[in-house]
Amino acid sequence: MWHILGSLTANAAAHNSALSRISGPLDTNLWLDTNLRDR
Repeated sequence: MWHILGSLTANAAAHNSALSRISGPLDTNLWLDTNLRDR
C-alpha cells in the first residue's frame, strides 16, 4: 500500500515540480506562522 502511495506521490511531484517549488515555501511559511502564533 505505502509503496503505491509513494510512487503516486513521486509521479505527482515530478509532474508538478514547478508548482511544488512555489507551494513548498508557501506551505512552510504557513506552517511556521500557525505554529509560532500558537506559542
